[in-house]
Amino acid sequence: MSQSDQKTFTRKDDASHNIEVFRYIQSIREVDREIGRLIKVINKQNLLKDPIVIMTSDHGYELDDYQTGYYGHSSNYSPAQTKVPMMMIWPGREAKKYSSRSSHHDFAPTLMREILDCSNNYSDYSTGNNLFDEKPWRYLIAGSYDSFSVLTDQKIIVSYGSYFEVRDQNYDLSEIEGSDYTDLEDAISDMSQYFK
Repeated sequence: MSQSDQKTFTRKDDASHNIEVFRYIQSIREVDREIGRLIKVINKQNLLKDPIVIMTSDHGYELDDYQTGYYGHSSNYSPAQTKVPMMMIWPGREAKKYSSRSSHHDFAPTLMREILDCSNNYSDYSTGNNLFDEKPWRYLIAGSYDSFSVLTDQKIIVSYGSYFEVRDQNYDLSEIEGSDYTDLEDAISDMSQYFK
C-alpha cells in the first residue's frame, strides 16, 4: 500500500482510527513479504511446473469504511468484509484477470472438474460453480456463527434466525421487497439440500 493510499484511510482528528489503519497496513505488508518469500522458494526449487497454487482469504477487513463504527472482521456482511482477493497459479492456463463474482463454494467444483475430471453436475455435491466457467451468480451465501447473508449485486440480506434485515452496498438499512423474501427462501433451500 502506497503512502497516498494510506492517507486516504487515515483521519485527521481520530488517533484510535489511525492506529487501526497503521496496524492493518503493517499486517498487509507482512503478508506481502511472506508471499514474496514463498514464491521465491517455489521458483528457486522449480516447483511451479505442476502444482496449482491458490491464495485467498476467508474474510476482508473493515476500517469503518461506511462510517458505521465497524472495524475488523466477522462483525457484519459489508463488501469490505466479504470481498477478498484470490490469486491462482494453474499450469496450462494463461494469466487472466477474472471480474466475475465468485465464492469459496466454487473451489470444490473447480478442483473436481479440472483436476479429478469429475463429470457430475456441480449441484450433486456443492452450491458452487467452476471458477473457469465465469457463470454469473444470482446471489452468494456467506455465514458466521450466529447468522448468514445472501449477497446480491445491490443488496445484502442478513438472517439472524427468525429475523432478517436488508442493507444496501454501503451497509445502510433498506426497505424489504418481495424479491428479498424469494432470495432468502432460495438461499435456505440451497443450503439445506445436502441435509438428510
